[in-house]
Amino acid sequence: MGVITNPLVLGAMGVLEWLSYRSARRLVGLSPGIVDGIARRGVARERIALIPNGCDLDIFGAPSAHWRPAGVGAEDLMAVFTGTHGIANGLDAVLDAAAELKRRGRGDIKLVLIGDGKLKPALQARAQADGLDNLVFHPPVGKGQLAGLMAATDVGLQILANVPAFYYGTSPNKFFDYLAAGLPVLNNYPGWLAEIIARHQCGFAVPPDDPVAFAAALCQAADDPAERLRMGARARQLAAAEYDRALLAGRFVAWLEGADKRQMDAIRQADYQRVAQLHAQNIDQGFLSTLGPRFLSLLYQAIDEFPDACLLLARDGERVVGFVAGTLNMGQVYRHLLRHWLALGLSLAPSLLVPWRLWRMVEILRYSRGESGRVRALDTESAEVPPLPAAELLSIAVDPACQGRGIAADLYAGLKIFFATRGQGAFKIIVGAPVAPAHRFYRRMGAVPVAEIEVHRGAASTVYVQQVGDV
Repeated sequence: MGVITNPLVLGAMGVLEWLSYRSARRLVGLSPGIVDGIARRGVARERIALIPNGCDLDIFGAPSAHWRPAGVGAEDLMAVFTGTHGIANGLDAVLDAAAELKRRGRGDIKLVLIGDGKLKPALQARAQADGLDNLVFHPPVGKGQLAGLMAATDVGLQILANVPAFYYGTSPNKFFDYLAAGLPVLNNYPGWLAEIIARHQCGFAVPPDDPVAFAAALCQAADDPAERLRMGARARQLAAAEYDRALLAGRFVAWLEGADKRQMDAIRQADYQRVAQLHAQNIDQGFLSTLGPRFLSLLYQAIDEFPDACLLLARDGERVVGFVAGTLNMGQVYRHLLRHWLALGLSLAPSLLVPWRLWRMVEILRYSRGESGRVRALDTESAEVPPLPAAELLSIAVDPACQGRGIAADLYAGLKIFFATRGQGAFKIIVGAPVAPAHRFYRRMGAVPVAEIEVHRGAASTVYVQQVGDV
């Protein structure tokens, strides 16, 4: 398991995380720590469900040929770890326990590491140097073959490095595989898995970085086979009762369908109306605001529904407090808007009776079709207008009560990521001359003014270009 250290990558991932949480209506956390982490980002807990990874009872409950790796005798107690041999896995703890078992003279206990990873060669070298002949390394195997190994295993090893974030923030598949196979689980770090083991008496929870306790638990398992079998039976019972994948899949579907279609449609419509309200409040200098909230709500619905457009929302709890909208083709958005022709006609009816508003609509439509020719370069030394990106930021707004929290910057970064995923190297922004705060914001974000354009006759706007390659 590698570690990401690039601050740009980490920043982009943080933005995506924030936007995903704040935009989603329902969320699923795989562990209690993940649920808590989502809630700490300002998401209401009633929107978050805990649904962990589950147990595949079909694979581990089906008859399979039992097998043990070379070096493990039929009478040995075999404890198995399956998975990546990486930094996060902390498998030196297994080697430390193997050394302690050697010191105790317990040659009847074998530790098997199944898998591969960055640290495997170093672990093998240490085992050889320390003479740990009670430790067996084996290449990765498929689930079917793994089921046969599990059937011949006595204890499953749930091992991770002693990192507090792992205590409640992980949901390892191997833990649930062990339960499905009916194995007692030895866990070497505190947290929710250790609590499950203790509560259901289905294994051993030992302190981290304690090879003596680790070895003692394995000795107990070897010396009391009857209790070991009872632990395994309780593990299997727990797997079937609470963590069966079929059960969890049903829980997942029920969670997603918890709100019926009518309710979800109502929520979406409320979001569009709130976005329209934020637009009207914060972008009052623009012509679109004069067309009224009903039109704006329909427009943002069309943007949200159109595949090559993006509407990102920021929430404070359930309330939408900010948004950004962008598209690769505004003309297509307007054509998509025509699908709601009846509601559109009703929303625009008052404006159609006002000649100047009607003409402004025509100008906007012409611009969306690329027919506006009133563009000039800002570079006075060259009359040539630089090529402008097709991608465009349409609007961005944040509730004044929530400004100063970095919400606009996060939304802006999220739009950059959206365009980058669509293969766009840059996008444009058109800003009217009177909107001084907007000019300052886009310059601060790194956008560069390159041209002037007259979308509406007699009113020049600045065209900014923002590169997206640095997300």
